[in-house]
Amino acid sequence: MSSSTSPNDPSSHLENLMQAGQQSLQRFNDALSAAMGVSSKSSAPLGQMFSPLGFAMDMQREYLNQVFRFWNATAIRTLTFGTKSEIQPARGDKRFKDDAWQDSPYYDLLKQSYLLTSQQLNEFVERAQVDDRTKLQLRFYARQFIDAMSPANFPATNPEVIRKALETRSTSLATGMTNLIEDIR
Repeated sequence: MSSSTSPNDPSSHLENLMQAGQQSLQRFNDALSAAMGVSSKSSAPLGQMFSPLGFAMDMQREYLNQVFRFWNATAIRTLTFGTKSEIQPARGDKRFKDDAWQDSPYYDLLKQSYLLTSQQLNEFVERAQVDDRTKLQLRFYARQFIDAMSPANFPATNPEVIRKALETRSTSLATGMTNLIEDIR
C-alpha cells in the first residue's frame, strides 16, 4: 500500500481482498494437486501423466458450456413468457417448494444458478482422480458446502422468510435471532 492511500481507502481494501483471494486460490490448487498425488517431478510417461491444469480447464469449459445453455434457456423463457425452469432440484428437495422459486424470475435465477453450481461441484468431485477413501471425504465435504450455500438458507434470498418478515413486521426475524443466540449459548 502506498503512502498516498489512507487505511480506510476502499480501493486498498479491494486490493487486499483480491490478494487474499489469489493466495487462497493458490493454496487450494496446491492442496488439490497434493490430494490428487500430482507433483511436478512425476516419472510417468508424458501420455499417461495426469495434468491438474488440463483437468481444471476441462471442468471450466464444461461449466461455461452449462452456464451458456442456462442463460440461453433463461433468455428464451423470458422472451416467450415460459415458466418452466430448465434445472430442477432433486426429487424430495423441499427447500424450493414455495411458488416464488418458480414464478419469480429473480428467485428462479437464484435457484437455477445454485443448482447448476452444485451439479458442477458434484461432477468435479466425481471426476477427481483420488483413492476411494478420499473421494468419500470429498463427497461429504462437497455435500456439506452445497447444502450450506443454498439460497433457501439465507433470509435475504428466501421468499418464505421475506414474506413472513413482512407479515409479522420483522418479529419473525427478531424471534429467529433470539433463538440463534440461545442455541449458541
